[in-house]
Amino acid sequence: MISSLNNRITNLEEATDINSTTITTTNANITNATITIISSISTYDNDIFIRVIAMAKVNDNGNNEKVANCVVTRTGVGEYTLTLNKPRPTSKYVISLAIAEDYVTRDDVLMQVVRGNVLPQSFKYFIHEQDNAGTAGVFKDAPHFVTVTDFD
Repeated sequence: MISSLNNRITNLEEATDINSTTITTTNANITNATITIISSISTYDNDIFIRVIAMAKVNDNGNNEKVANCVVTRTGVGEYTLTLNKPRPTSKYVISLAIAEDYVTRDDVLMQVVRGNVLPQSFKYFIHEQDNAGTAGVFKDAPHFVTVTDFD
């Protein structure tokens, strides 16, 4: 068991995954060790240890093109729910949303989290278009990206 992180890792060539046989630090080599404590560390040298909890790339038809640790479900036109594979301890994680937009049309499209609907295991979000001389807030589907990070 590793009790401290006083040795900074300097060579990760062999440390391509958690089951690596050797990790070289500034002061020692760690050989044939299973590192599990790192995921619970929130700070090191006053830096925040930020973890990506889940990521998704979603097509404009709602299909999950690429996901990690979550599932995105299209619940209606422009309406989505992201469900984490493993619930967080609280609902205070950070949600980042990005939308892919056509360079030529450059519509006024917004992507927002539904307020009051963030739970430890899931949250709802929606995509809508602004008026463009029509009705404001019209839901629409669009390719988009979602990232959930946390540092607790």
